[in-house]
Formats: sequence, C-alpha cells, structure tokens
Amino acid sequence: MTVTAYLGFDALRPVLDRAAKYNAAAFVIVRSSNPQGRSVQDARLADGRTVADALADEITAFNVALGPEIGPVGALVGATVDGIAANILSRLPRSLILAPGVGAQGASLDDIRNNFGPAIGRTLPSVSRSILRHGPSPTALREAIDRYRDQAWRAAELSAIVSDAEGGLGSSAGLDG
Repeated sequence: MTVTAYLGFDALRPVLDRAAKYNAAAFVIVRSSNPQGRSVQDARLADGRTVADALADEITAFNVALGPEIGPVGALVGATVDGIAANILSRLPRSLILAPGVGAQGASLDDIRNNFGPAIGRTLPSVSRSILRHGPSPTALREAIDRYRDQAWRAAELSAIVSDAEGGLGSSAGLDG
C-alpha cells in the first residue's frame, strides 16, 4: 500500500502498525517522480533537512524500533531520482524502496541500476503502465512482463558485479529475495 504523510508521519501510525502486525508493507511517498511534488518534498524544515529527508529519517526510526531487519515501512522514491535525491536512499538502510517511473515516466531499469547504488537489492522498480499498454492480450502482457523481468535481473546482476568489484557495497546478498 502506498501512503502519503501530508498530514504528518504520526498520522500514518495506524496503517504502519497494522502493516507491522500482519507482516505487510506500506510505502510512504518520500520523493516522487512527479516534478510538481518537488516544492513540497524539497521544502526545508527548521533543522535544515528537507521534508523528504525528514520522512526518510522517520521511516528508518520506525523500522529500527522493530528490530535489525528490513522493516514493514518502505519508501517510494521515483525512478527518475537525481543526485540530490540519492542522499535519501542512504537514509533508508532498513527499508524497501518502491521506484515507480520506469517506462512511462522516462526512467529505465539501467537508470535504477545506476542511480540506486547500494539500495538496488532492496529496490522494487515499477513498470505497471508500460506493461499495461500491451493489453488486453494476455500473451502480449506476459511477453512484456517477461521482458521487463529479464531486464531487471540483468540490471541487478550488473549492479552486484560492479558493487563486488568496488568493495561490496550493496552486494548480491539481497538480490535473491
């Protein structure tokens, strides 16, 4: 489930607590691919952090309080992430990352590999609109799914090889699950 913290992170507690209770996941929109959202996401708080940075920190604190594993609260970070937003990924070491924007919004699976660095093993690229445009034929839909799946695995494998060569950042340990 994707949720927005526009009313504040604490307003999401009932949903997040339920996700934790039932081994489910909720993805908080942190940095979207939508350029119109940047004015809110990049707004600065009194402590100097952006709204997106603060949300990432709150997600991490929630997940850390539950234990040492990846937690039930993930972050939506658009696949068209730029250099400024890449910092957000480092603030989310205990989260899955939902990365919409592949295909229809212009990002590629290679962009995911190149831009999501150490978080690649926890990143779930979304290509739903690009797949759905091949419908309603079940065969065409299946072919599109298979094509994107294969591209995703190749990008992840390349990322693991590069990471291992650079000293293990984001190694292939998380790629099998």
